[in-house]
Amino acid sequence: MQVETLKLFCNLVEKHSFTRAAEKNYITQSAVTQMLHALERDAGETLVLRGGHQFQLTRAGGAVCGRRLHRTAGRHLPGKEETHTRDE
Repeated sequence: MQVETLKLFCNLVEKHSFTRAAEKNYITQSAVTQMLHALERDAGETLVLRGGHQFQLTRAGGAVCGRRLHRTAGRHLPGKEETHTRDE
């Protein structure tokens, strides 16, 4: 895993948005998605669960970014830690 890739992933988690992470890094949204797929492939685990306008950070995703995870009220799924909407 490259440092730049890890920084981009942490920006994604921090911004709660593929679009905002792309804008912050002056790249396209599809480049963020490609980076995430490559990072998940390298890690051998799913780092975020994507669906609609939301994504959920998995335990492995939190560990990669060094985040202390917490439950998001009303949106917690067993085994998953954070739910983010793109509109947050």
